[in-house]
Amino acid sequence: MHRKPVIFCDFDGTITLRDNIIAIMKHFSPLGWEEIKDQILDQDISIREGVGKLFSLLPSSARKEVTEFALQQAEIRPGFEMFLTILKQDEIPFYIVSGGIDFFVDPILEPFNLEQAHVFRNESDFSKEFIQILWPHPCTEDCDVDCGLCKTSIINSYSKKNDFRIMIGDSVTDLAAAKLADLVFARGYLLEKCKELGLRYHAYDTFDDILQVLKTRPWEYQQLWEELTEAKELFARRDWFPGTSGNLSVRTKCDPLQFLVTASGKDKSKTTNEDFLLVNDQSQSCYVTDLKPSAETSIHEAIYSKLGAGSVLHVHTIYNNLISDLYFEQNGVEFQHIELIKAFNLWDEDAEIKVPIVHNYANIPKLTEEVLSVLDVRVPGVLIRNHGIYAWGKSIFEAKKHLEAFEFLFELRYKRLVISQVKSLI
Repeated sequence: MHRKPVIFCDFDGTITLRDNIIAIMKHFSPLGWEEIKDQILDQDISIREGVGKLFSLLPSSARKEVTEFALQQAEIRPGFEMFLTILKQDEIPFYIVSGGIDFFVDPILEPFNLEQAHVFRNESDFSKEFIQILWPHPCTEDCDVDCGLCKTSIINSYSKKNDFRIMIGDSVTDLAAAKLADLVFARGYLLEKCKELGLRYHAYDTFDDILQVLKTRPWEYQQLWEELTEAKELFARRDWFPGTSGNLSVRTKCDPLQFLVTASGKDKSKTTNEDFLLVNDQSQSCYVTDLKPSAETSIHEAIYSKLGAGSVLHVHTIYNNLISDLYFEQNGVEFQHIELIKAFNLWDEDAEIKVPIVHNYANIPKLTEEVLSVLDVRVPGVLIRNHGIYAWGKSIFEAKKHLEAFEFLFELRYKRLVISQVKSLI
């Protein structure tokens, strides 16, 4: 069973287009506010200390003017209302975790009829000469960041074992929470930090961008992503991805077909958030992204569509290249009387398997057609001459088993040929 999604969303600069606290400070421009702002961004002082100092620069007598300005300048990010509607329909819990203040957060959110228990924000006190900020959700012993409103403590109240925790944010105030999330939707400062730290993220401009990804139900294929990452890391250690060659995929959905596939041009010796992307039965990304799927994604799609495979793995090795060239004129290479044939569920004593070999057309659509023409449900692999092998199976585990068995057979055959050649010279 997959984990259940729960979403935590920042308010300032995320639900609203601009950061309301910064907008207030810019407009009223109290002496010294910019220095405090820079100290917060540089993490020289904590968020709680910094925000408290900022508002202590404004007199409580300006409450009406500050509140009216905050409401007048606030703009909701496009797609938010539809986003809430879809989450409600799908029964996905949604919580606002805001470092913002009650006097502007509450009235801005009022039209959306959110449950008060699902809105976490700080509070204000106008009873003294200068505005004071109250902190009803301080850090617990699990957090030493001094957040003010501790987003990490709120996220940690949900089990990583049972819940797929999603964070939506934009700024330094969201970074600690993003580090705990299973998936982050990020923009601005947070986006750059997600890239730098290798967090699992998607960039967004509107809530429509977020919905595109959520409609693919990423919590349902997170485990497959992790399994495919493990396979990629293993093959990279074996030097099966020279240059940026090779591509891997796993099917996440049958009807309509969707599958994770390696992104084009990535160094597979490194593990990043951008290793894979989700594509459809037209080999096109299922959501807005700057990433491009592997140039040979159509071959994966053809194998899924014709054979109903669960995973397809493609690697380049010395031995599969040598064998594909040596046996190309025979249209394939046969193996018999070798124990490892049993990896292909061939148990008869005289069982044999013939791996087809096709020409390496530079034109990918033509290469895809060539691969399609030789696909055989009994043979979970095809060699491309001087290129590499595609192997598949019902799961990543089975596809990996088939790939490893093929590579053993290729290396064994080549070494036997060499030994035979040496013997003939003796």
